[in-house]
Amino acid sequence: MLETRKASGIEDSFGEEATPLPENFDSHEAGNQVRNELVGRDITDNPSAYARFAPVIDDYLKAHLFGDIFARDTLSYKDREIATLSALAAMEGLSPQLKGHFRVSLNVGLSQTELLDFVQALKTSVSAKSADTAGDALSEVIAERYSAEGIRVSRAGIHPPTKGSPDYFTGTAEIDNRFGKHPPSVVRGATVTFEAGARTAWHTHQHGQLLIVTEGSGLVQEWGEAAKVIRPGDSVWIPPHKKHWHGASANSPMAHIAIVEDPQGNATEWMELVTDEQYSEANK
Repeated sequence: MLETRKASGIEDSFGEEATPLPENFDSHEAGNQVRNELVGRDITDNPSAYARFAPVIDDYLKAHLFGDIFARDTLSYKDREIATLSALAAMEGLSPQLKGHFRVSLNVGLSQTELLDFVQALKTSVSAKSADTAGDALSEVIAERYSAEGIRVSRAGIHPPTKGSPDYFTGTAEIDNRFGKHPPSVVRGATVTFEAGARTAWHTHQHGQLLIVTEGSGLVQEWGEAAKVIRPGDSVWIPPHKKHWHGASANSPMAHIAIVEDPQGNATEWMELVTDEQYSEANK
């Protein structure tokens, strides 16, 4: 393969050599400690069926793979897991192994966001099929972790609301981020309270948005269409990539709950502010 790459004009540079291991290095003991760290529990006495059937295989893995190879300091544990996940995602029928290595990846410090970014990189740089396989496995692993935690209640008032940025809002709007994403769910939401006359800038949402009006009277408008009045109890569905704004009417404050799907942290694309002329026309 290296010769083929070289013939194609690709120059592969060689990495640094690993630091030599000490003479008294015990690969079996070191490997046992590394494996326990990776899986997050003590499996010195490995209960796996293969280890019971052929203990020599388990000894070899501990001493050579987790001992000798993992002791080489040219790659971090995180780097090794990303490389392993990449190889597993490219092959079929290895979902159990993928889930196992996603668990290890979380144990060694890779975040859920980094692993979701990894799945997205597979989609854009490898194939949709490999990304779907990896994404399904990751979703199951994350769901396991959150299910183990049980039901969580987030109390109102713990986090103070923030003021909407003047880059994205005209007038005074307060944003209370009521809930973030709880993987495998990619849904997050906030309560937004607008003073009379306040509104968002024009914007779009990658996966759409749901608004539920809770107080006051407001407006929502799609680009090129007439504004619509919204009142408490109304729900508004805004399809993906529809340019729009929403906010309070000129003579009344308004509050709504806003819910979006945000798998990659880029659910909203902000655009220009709504002009006073556009807003006045919407209030007629």
